[in-house]
Amino acid sequence: MLKLVLKLPGSVFILLLAATALLLTIALQYPLSTTFPIGGDAASHIRAAQNILNGQQAILTLRTSNYPLSNLILSGFAVLPGTWPDRFVAWITIGHILAGGALAALLWRIGSAYAAAAGLAIWALTPVGINTHFEDGTAPQLWSLIFLLLTFERLAAGKRLSTVIFFTAAALTHFLTGFVLAASLTMGTLVLLPIRRQLAAAQARLIKYLAVLIAALAVLSIRRVIRGLQLPFVESQAKDYFLLDVLRSKFTPWLVVSLPGLAVMVRQLRRSLPTATSLLSFLWLSFLLTTNSSFSTGLWENRFRTYFITAVCLAAGLALPALVQSAFRSAFLQLLFVSLLFTTTAALTWKDNADTYRYYETPNNQTLPPDARSAIGWLADHAPANSVIASTTATRYGEWIPVLTSLRWHELSANHPLLSASGEELSAAARTAELTHLIFFTHHEDVNPALRDNRSSFIIPFTNSSTVIVQLL
Repeated sequence: MLKLVLKLPGSVFILLLAATALLLTIALQYPLSTTFPIGGDAASHIRAAQNILNGQQAILTLRTSNYPLSNLILSGFAVLPGTWPDRFVAWITIGHILAGGALAALLWRIGSAYAAAAGLAIWALTPVGINTHFEDGTAPQLWSLIFLLLTFERLAAGKRLSTVIFFTAAALTHFLTGFVLAASLTMGTLVLLPIRRQLAAAQARLIKYLAVLIAALAVLSIRRVIRGLQLPFVESQAKDYFLLDVLRSKFTPWLVVSLPGLAVMVRQLRRSLPTATSLLSFLWLSFLLTTNSSFSTGLWENRFRTYFITAVCLAAGLALPALVQSAFRSAFLQLLFVSLLFTTTAALTWKDNADTYRYYETPNNQTLPPDARSAIGWLADHAPANSVIASTTATRYGEWIPVLTSLRWHELSANHPLLSASGEELSAAARTAELTHLIFFTHHEDVNPALRDNRSSFIIPFTNSSTVIVQLL
């Protein structure tokens, strides 16, 4: 690949370099603008990675996780300096950059180097606002896009074994991506099965290979259903109308440009019909899943939007070079138009991202506010190694306790006697409770007054403006 890049004409090389610089600049805005991860899922992902590094819990964690390969990849970031929150931010930032690289590789395979540069630049403009990975902390889904795109790239190259390898990696990285990818390949293959004998030998073999893969997936799916299938992305929800949000956003131009990209894709992929039908199935399925609330289907629409955005970037990347070349015959005018287009949109994207990061950097909006971090830091420094910390369900701050302290932690139910009882009932609850410390985040909950009054069973070793730690004696 490196030799191929170095042999490119100077203008193409400069465009690829500029697109890469744009991607790096926008992606690195996240770690440079924040002091703590954004998104409620960050703590659970870090905890899973820490469990993998603990030999005794590694197998159980990987067996029970919906994202085993993602957790394994994050555990590898332990070699980086800094804290686990810093490593999580690095993990999600690198994932966004590599997903752009995978998109460029696919566009280069099915289109051209110009398409690769266009797709890379368009993807660079999606990290916040339109795409929610940085904001929600959904790094496994972001990393799974890398393998999804490389599955299609290997399929277009006619490489059967590597297609299966990347498909498996996508499914193990995020189960929902595995579902979308399997459905796309299934639809694309079923369309071609009746005419496979009329195709070239290589394409016919590829279709047969995909049919065997789909049959194996069907057997595994039936087995999973028999054992009890859980679909965490299926839930009752209000209508989201994500498409209307897209049309009102700065992503609208790329949505418009993507429409002729479908025609370009069909023209470019005539020599690889399995890739064409599978990619078109992916584009159609991404649109359908992302707008499913309009049909009252009940799928978690917000979790499907990233596939639609990826599909738009793919189709727009194919279409943009053709549209620019047909609109401007002069190479200078083409370069001027592209420069103005991406410079303007990049500046607007940077401003939108900066506003979002600034919002999450205010103490009241941070995933873990400074006072809560200070209290958890006190536990890390002063609580004995065998301590058991408990918090309530009022916030998700408690999820960070095992991540930042290596102490055991669990949540108390709302009706636990330590939270409401008094007198002898409270003392009895303290004697039988399997915990050593209670932490309250007082901006979101009240401390049971009896805990302060019962000095024979409880002391308060730490407090600040929004946190109280109660130690059981």
